[in-house]
Amino acid sequence: MAESTTDFVANVLEDIRRQLAGRTRLWSLDVDEVVNSTLARLRDCAPETAVEFALAGLRLSRTEGESWFGAVVIQSVGHVLRRKLPFTEDQVVEMIEIVSVRNQALPFKGVLKAVESLPMTPRIAEALGRLRPCITEYLGGGEMRDLHARIDVLISGPAPQTALEVQGAWSQSVFQEISQSARRSVWERIFFHTAELKSSEASQKWRAVAGQLVDEFGREVFLEAAARWLAIGPSPGRPGVQISSGEAEYQKGFLWF
Repeated sequence: MAESTTDFVANVLEDIRRQLAGRTRLWSLDVDEVVNSTLARLRDCAPETAVEFALAGLRLSRTEGESWFGAVVIQSVGHVLRRKLPFTEDQVVEMIEIVSVRNQALPFKGVLKAVESLPMTPRIAEALGRLRPCITEYLGGGEMRDLHARIDVLISGPAPQTALEVQGAWSQSVFQEISQSARRSVWERIFFHTAELKSSEASQKWRAVAGQLVDEFGREVFLEAAARWLAIGPSPGRPGVQISSGEAEYQKGFLWF
């Protein structure tokens, strides 16, 4: 008789417990060994089985998240969630609710990837709104801001149809306008150039290219749009909220123009 999906997942979890049994201390290499063993068993499983493992693992994080077993399961779930999996709305909402815990390292990126696989709905948006404040500087300021920006973009709707990658509420608004502009290609080149500015001071070479792009676009038209975009503030709709590192790069470079 073929092993059911539920039995398979239960056996994988039990095997993790078996490998960790009796250990009072684990080094990172030991954890990696158990995680890799777990992923090897899951590598060729059906997508529906991977979904059930992810859900079962996240549920266990609520009760065993601080144990070695919980740490291995959470890491394994994070890897599984990198796959493109067929989640339902109910499953995605449950995952968001499970990881809506402050000051705990959970596979937030994987859960948000699952969210991205479905159309946004009021239920998912509400759950994301509750998750956002649970992601704190416990993870590191940069990680927190990037996850916040990713949630904001998900709630705000689909990314604009441009070659540019949205990094937060400000770029979401600006790139939406750019996507409908007859001069879209020039705007895209301008923002790609802003992202090339990695230091606090723009070099002469960088400034020269920026000047050429503005001249090509038309200085008055550029300044009119720039004034309008800067007036909406660095984080539209969320004043005072720290922006993501990618959003900061866009805005810093744009100010140099």
